[in-house]
Amino acid sequence: MKRILQIWVFIVLLSPTVKGQMMTADILDNPTRDWNTKSKSNVESNSFVPYKRLVSVSDSTFLITGRILMNLEADAYKITFSLSQQAESLLKSNELINNRINSFTNDIKRLGINEGDIYIDVVAQYPIYGYDLEKKSATQQKEGYEINKNVIIRFDSLALVEQLISLAAQNDIHDAVKLDYILYDIEGVYEKLFYEAIAIIEKKKKLYLLATNLKISDQAMIFSEQFQFVFPSQRYKGYQAFESSGLEYYGSGSKRFVEEERKKTTRYYDEINFSEFDKCINPEKIEIGLQAVFEIQVKYERHKD
Repeated sequence: MKRILQIWVFIVLLSPTVKGQMMTADILDNPTRDWNTKSKSNVESNSFVPYKRLVSVSDSTFLITGRILMNLEADAYKITFSLSQQAESLLKSNELINNRINSFTNDIKRLGINEGDIYIDVVAQYPIYGYDLEKKSATQQKEGYEINKNVIIRFDSLALVEQLISLAAQNDIHDAVKLDYILYDIEGVYEKLFYEAIAIIEKKKKLYLLATNLKISDQAMIFSEQFQFVFPSQRYKGYQAFESSGLEYYGSGSKRFVEEERKKTTRYYDEINFSEFDKCINPEKIEIGLQAVFEIQVKYERHKD
């Protein structure tokens, strides 16, 4: 049975049903999911920190590590649009929000998206209260109702995102809050990376033995293994590019206030540096997407002289 990797992506501007186990993670709330969790000092919470290259040799054992990085393309995507509607009654609020949703879903069907690829999630409904001001008193009273719903759309090509956002805006839907990356074959990725890493270890073993004249047992055991997917949310960073002069006041008198201009924060995708891996698969891939990381350590017993 194939498992599904689903990646939740929160957007600033901004699935055929497959049976199996589902893995999830969040973009741009920057979850802390560092592969190397031994030391997180002096690193950003959303940074991916691979281990440094180390060779471990003791009087009785010889530990060899293989590390592989693989750039992947998702098999499918889901996007979530959030919208709300206020009205004087609950029935009117629901009618108005459904009109917007129906218009939007009819528009996106022209993109080849089927009815089964659209799901409407009713999030919340609640009364709205205001105040009736009379002289020195304020009396709270009910003014209407609000309904919140999400429209979840599954699609196969990332190129459709811009068109979906445009059609949503035409129907007064402006919050694209989440983009999901879906990967079907987790086991296939694991198996490929496992064999690649074992081949690396075999090559390393031959080179190490040639360089050191060590004698080790033909039998070995798995000492440790790590396998995970790195999500775009872990690799986005931001910066502000500006220069500001100092400001000082002299003398006394009237109060003065400083009103600063808004400084724009630029976000960019900082991909994993593959220099600390033994091999990078699909290094030429330019699209932002999933990355799989695999590390395995094999321990050999040393023959005593």
